[in-house]
Amino acid sequence: SEFDELRRDPSQEGPEFVVFHTLIQHDPFIVSPDGGDLTVPADVDHTSRAGMDYYLQQLQYVQRQILETVDQILADSATPPVILIQADEGFEVDAEVFGEEAAEDIRVKGIGAFYLPGLGDPGVPSPPNTVNALHYVFNEYFGTDYPMLDSVTHRESEPPFDFEEIPVR
Repeated sequence: SEFDELRRDPSQEGPEFVVFHTLIQHDPFIVSPDGGDLTVPADVDHTSRAGMDYYLQQLQYVQRQILETVDQILADSATPPVILIQADEGFEVDAEVFGEEAAEDIRVKGIGAFYLPGLGDPGVPSPPNTVNALHYVFNEYFGTDYPMLDSVTHRESEPPFDFEEIPVR
């Protein structure tokens, strides 16, 4: 239903700023590639190789929903919209199974896809990271002067906010 709401008719009068955030790509993995129920056996750790298979099945569903939603928004918009699609993390791997380097590398990688009509060849934020996306868009479309932030991330920690920086490659 989240995607259905996002696809609603965007033809209202005046500008609209929509932020859509979904947690569906996090565990528990419950949606199959066709949108049906996905049942993960109780003994499967979501951070394991077997867990990755279920993550990928749910990811297939999410990717299709995102593409269909973007197509619908573009088809229904009188004025070409600015669209940013971002993921702020990858699959949560078990460092004991995949190795510490792989666990950090996969977890901190984000993706960004930008549809920026009217900017010609706008490029991407520099440095290209998910925290700079809105700064970049606001600077390009509204003439603001937000600074670009460094490409760093921090490990999840106990207690919260006891940050240890992880370099991003």
